[in-house]
Amino acid sequence: MDCYFNKRIPNSKIGSVIIRPTSKTFVSGLSSSYDEKYPEELKDIMTENEFIEDIKEINDSLFYYWPCFFCFNFGYTCCICTLGLSFLGPWICVDDAQKRTNESIKKINERYIARNIKWYLMCECSTSWIEIRYG
Repeated sequence: MDCYFNKRIPNSKIGSVIIRPTSKTFVSGLSSSYDEKYPEELKDIMTENEFIEDIKEINDSLFYYWPCFFCFNFGYTCCICTLGLSFLGPWICVDDAQKRTNESIKKINERYIARNIKWYLMCECSTSWIEIRYG
């Protein structure tokens, strides 16, 4: 069951394929992983192996920079008594994860310049998704 904010994620359409988050999101909206299942809409755009390699690179970037369990628990548990300052620790890690993911996406996009395919990390209203635009 999608949470309320994930209902705001758009659906795939011609020229744009949406990759949904598969895990919990931080308060900023960034998810710690995205769906690795090959979307049928990409059948004529890129191979399944290309997609799996690229989405794995994105998910690995998120995994390595994502805050640890202790950091998350400290941030959420102490947020009331610290007036939200306890979120600073996990927020720094999530910000690093987002920067590293954007760098990975930039490298991925360089491989697809000739084929007019672009990957985007979209963060909006406490949720996020990957968008692949083509054509």
